[in-house]
Amino acid sequence: MTVRRLLVALLVALMPVGVSAAPIFESIPMEEAAPRMAEPQHPLIVDVREPAEYAAGHVPGALNVPLKTVAAWAGTQPKDRPMYVICHSGRRSLKAATELASLGFTQVTNVQGGILAWQERGLPVETPTATP
Repeated sequence: MTVRRLLVALLVALMPVGVSAAPIFESIPMEEAAPRMAEPQHPLIVDVREPAEYAAGHVPGALNVPLKTVAAWAGTQPKDRPMYVICHSGRRSLKAATELASLGFTQVTNVQGGILAWQERGLPVETPTATP
């Protein structure tokens, strides 16, 4: 059992009846997230921006799941799947991470600063290629 899961179990056990816990997930700065997201075996990267924003440039390999569709998409995913959630600046990804954690996902990480922070570091972005 990981320390994180042990702490969650302890918090739940000590919680008064009728009080709900806030969803638990990790929120990390881009400085910490970028090296992990660039690794070949990185967790799933979920970009919660709208399709036009995603098409303008996204983290290589990221999956586009607009914020308004996160709950429906989550129903098709294993709850223990590690994932990083990213958006434009970090607000929508924070909402999505909160929603995923409240739905029982146990390995959610919010990426602070979003694609803006990614691009500020000069990291590569993918854009759709035009077909001839």
